[in-house]
Amino acid sequence: MSIQFDIAKQIIAETCPNRKLKLENIRLFADIIQPKKYQKGDIILNEGDICNCLFYIEKGFIRQHYLKHDKDVIEHLACEKNVVWCIDSYFNREPTHLMMDAVENSVLWEIPRDIMEEYGK
Repeated sequence: MSIQFDIAKQIIAETCPNRKLKLENIRLFADIIQPKKYQKGDIILNEGDICNCLFYIEKGFIRQHYLKHDKDVIEHLACEKNVVWCIDSYFNREPTHLMMDAVENSVLWEIPRDIMEEYGK
């Protein structure tokens, strides 16, 4: 099997521990997820962007934050084996007020919303 298939199984096991999916469904999921590498300090999502993906953290540490009165406010921190996204932007398809960046070198697997919705029909 491929690394993509192994990661797909891991994402499913971590996020839906009580679900048993057929092998063909895991393969379909593996076909749509894409790895992306970020260096420490890289911006994953900028304020004003629309969040169109869920991000599974294979390796690294991610920070979600915003500016308030010129101060950096951390809203959420996420580490390996977690899924992170800007929930309001993702569901409402509106620009986010958050910024998301890599606190350390990271590998994220992008799970595109549009493709997931297409398979869900």
